[in-house]
Amino acid sequence: LVVQKGMPLAKATACLADTKAVDLVAQRAGAANKAYAVNSTPTFLINGVAQANTFTWAALEPLVRAAVAK
Repeated sequence: LVVQKGMPLAKATACLADTKAVDLVAQRAGAANKAYAVNSTPTFLINGVAQANTFTWAALEPLVRAAVAK
């Protein structure tokens, strides 16, 4: 899949072999999930607030427009 998206396989393999970086990403993701009570994918944060039921652009767009307008 990464090759299909333009990343050379050797680079992707090297990235995944960097256990310190992988652990850091997992640690930060876990902290963010806990801080923002993330319980689904996707979860969108607008101004630090998790938005409920924003699984479509039709649901998310008005929230983004309102945040930008402030």
